[in-house]
Formats: sequence, structure tokens, C-alpha cells
Amino acid sequence: VLLRLLSRPTVSLVQYDSLRSLLPNLFATGQRLGVGLALIIGVLLVASIIAFICFAEDNPHFQTFPMSMYSLAVCMTTVNFPDVMLPSYQRTRHVQKHTSEPRTVDGHLLYQVSFNISSQTKPNSASDAAGLALHATPLFYMGYMMFVAIVLALVFAVIYSDYRGKLRRDVYARSAFRDWMLKCCWYSLTSRSRTYVGLELWVDLMKAYEPSLPRDQVEVLFKALDTSETGWLSFDEFRGLYHLLSLNVKVIRGRTRLASHLPPWLYKSRWVQCLLALGTG
Repeated sequence: VLLRLLSRPTVSLVQYDSLRSLLPNLFATGQRLGVGLALIIGVLLVASIIAFICFAEDNPHFQTFPMSMYSLAVCMTTVNFPDVMLPSYQRTRHVQKHTSEPRTVDGHLLYQVSFNISSQTKPNSASDAAGLALHATPLFYMGYMMFVAIVLALVFAVIYSDYRGKLRRDVYARSAFRDWMLKCCWYSLTSRSRTYVGLELWVDLMKAYEPSLPRDQVEVLFKALDTSETGWLSFDEFRGLYHLLSLNVKVIRGRTRLASHLPPWLYKSRWVQCLLALGTG
């Protein structure tokens, strides 16, 4: 599952021509990963210093600066693992075993709960085996959790950010190319001292879509574009050609039947056209 989640966005990202140069992409990705890791390490250092200065005498999680940093690092990497968090909350109690008086809620307890600390503590009689096993491999445990929770999250964020940006640029490029093609078609049709497109010229243009679009459907398309009801198309009305040609043929036939059953003034009304547009997506 991990390989599939990691390979799918990577393969999709590398398929684009502008992203096939490996070294520049690795350099840019490394810069973004470095900034993210530096931000996480900075927050971890500041929080560890505050915890060490304020709560070193009362809480064993913050007795030394390395222990404070280690505890908060485990907190950051195990925040979504209840089986690791719950033992930490269970060991952080108001009543200490070596005293018979209950302790009040101190600042270090609120600090620990607010940061969701899930660090190691000294093994007690109930969890000697688990505590010793956990203390035996702290570097492996920390490295694994840091890799899963921080590094992979940053890698996925960078990959999907670049992938989403590339898709957005492709959409803008297709939209600009479509507008350019419509302008070229318009200038070609109106080159013979015309400033509009009439029905006959429109029918000649739509012959390229025969036999999927017979003449009656071509006339329906022309009427749908002719919102001003002048019998000819201006450039702004002509730009709706792309949307109408992207409709399904069944939808166009449905419009033809609807136009044959409704009065012309009702079919061309704005609210009927809005309903048809909503029905076609």
C-alpha cells in the first residue's frame, strides 16, 4: 500500500514533458523539503526549550534538554496513534505512587496534554517488558516515526502540490488555446467583409460534424447561440460554440424535441435555457 501511494503520484508527475528533467526537479523538491523540515525542527526546538526551562524539576519528561526534545518529537510523530498516546496519559496522573497526597494540576501537566506528549517513561511493574523493549530501540523507533509521519507527509505534499499546479496550468493552456481557435474560426468566417455569422454560413460550418449533427440539430444549436434573436451571431455569442459542441448528441436531440413542442417564445426564454444548461452540466 505504501509503495502504491508513493508511486502513483510520482508516475503521474513524471509523465509531463516539463517535469522530465530529473536533477532540476530533485533540487527544487529538496529545497521545499528542507524548508519544511527546518520549520518543524525550529518549532520542536522552541517548544523543547520552553518545556525544559519551565517544567524540568516537576516532570520526568523534561528533566534534560535532550529528553525534552525527544518527548516532544515522539508527541509530533505519534499524535495519530492512540495505542502509544493512551499509556502516556495513563502514566501522567495526579497521584504519585511515592506519596500519599494527591497533587494538583500543575502547569507541566497542561503543557504535556496540550502538546499530546506520547514519550517514554521509566518502566513500572505493570509494563516492564514493554518499557524495556521500547527503551532498547529508541533510535529505530524515532527514525521510523519521523520518516512515516513527517518525511512522507512532506513528500506527498510536495508531489501533489506540483501535480495540482501542473494540472491548473494545463487547464489554463487549453482554455487559451480554445479561445484562440475560436477567434481564428471567427476571423476566417467573417473575412469576406462580414461582421456576423448567419444561419447559412453556420450550416456550412457544421457540415464538418455530419452525420452526427443533421440540419435540424444544427438549427437548434444556432437558435441556442442566438440569444439576441437577431438571426445572426456576434462574436460573444459565437464563443458559446465550444460548450454546445461538447454536449451529448442525445441532449441535442432532446432539445430538438423540446423546441418542436414548445412555442418559440417559451423555448427561447431565459429560464428555459437556464434549465437546459443545468440539465446538461
